[in-house]
Order: sequence, then structure tokens, then C-alpha cells
Amino acid sequence: MMRVADFIIEVLVQHNVRRVYGYPGAAILGLINAIYKNEKIEWVLMRNENAASLAASAEAKLTGELCVCMSSSGPGVTNLITGLLDAQVDGAPVLAITGMIATNRQNIYGFQDISNADYFRPFLTFSEECKNINMLPSLFSMALVHAKMHLQCAHLAIPADIANQPCPKELENNLHGFIYKRKFLMAPPKEVLSQQIYKVA
Repeated sequence: MMRVADFIIEVLVQHNVRRVYGYPGAAILGLINAIYKNEKIEWVLMRNENAASLAASAEAKLTGELCVCMSSSGPGVTNLITGLLDAQVDGAPVLAITGMIATNRQNIYGFQDISNADYFRPFLTFSEECKNINMLPSLFSMALVHAKMHLQCAHLAIPADIANQPCPKELENNLHGFIYKRKFLMAPPKEVLSQQIYKVA
């Protein structure tokens, strides 16, 4: 059975994302598990979220391809800001996916409960929270358009309970509706890029 997290990761794979930079936390364990189940993408564990966002920004600048970083809720979110601003200023196609605590624990002073989207809105052109499964198709699609087509840094926050629930059939069957293509200029050889990535990881 495909879960929402599996769907999200499969869409990233269809967009030629081959690695996700991040630091683990409870709110994104479902997404990390989906990465490990998918043989076409890898999880690159960084020393902290700041390094993850900077690595995604650097790869996006080098390749012109969509790059992704990921963090959990609370301080994991706030640690992303330097790399995301770096990507935004330089027009690098970066998508930041952040986890949030379960929806039934939000706004009641739960552990690490902050508004991820509100935190990034003053700095990024697109920053939204997926508050229910019905919002995911439009928000995920807009995030991809902002990052890949407009060459801007985009952010999407996904609560843990939404990422872990079964993927609706209508969403699963519309996988290819999330694919956007854009031709980019010269990129470095893949073997050179891979060597440099693991020097900073």
C-alpha cells in the first residue's frame, strides 16, 4: 500500500531528484522511510539542518536541477534558513520539505509546535503548510513549479500524520500530473558531483 510519504518521494524521483539532504527527526520519519524504500533516491545524512540546506543549494547551483533538503519540526526548521536564503538569492531550484507534529497536537502548545510556513514566508516566495490531505495536490504542485520552473526556493510543511496515512487512489493515479520539465545548461559530470557531495556530508 502506497502512503502519502511514498507518493511524495516518488514524485521527487520523477523530477530527477537523486538525493535528499537532511537531519532526522520524529516528524519526518515517514518520509525518510519512504526514501529508504525507493532504490532511485538516497538519504544523505548531514551534521545538521544548516549543512543540509547549504548542500542542496550548492548542488542546485552546480547542476541547475531541482534539489531537496528536509528537516523535522521546531529547531530543525529554524536551522534551515541560511541555506534556503542562499538558494533564494541566487535563483537555485531548491525545495525544502519540513515535518510538523500531528495535526491533532497543533496549536495546543505541543512539543516543537511552530508554524513552519509562517517562519519562512518573510524570506521565501513560496512557503505553505499542508493542513489536510485534500490540500496536498495543489500545494505540492505549486511548490514544484516555484522551485523548478521559476528557479526559486520553495518550502512545504507536511504534518507527520498526513505523511503516514494511505495515499488516496485518485492522487496515486495522478502521479504523472506532477511532472514539470525544463532544460538547463551545462552540468558537471555525475562522478565529480558525487565526490564533492560526500566531502561535505
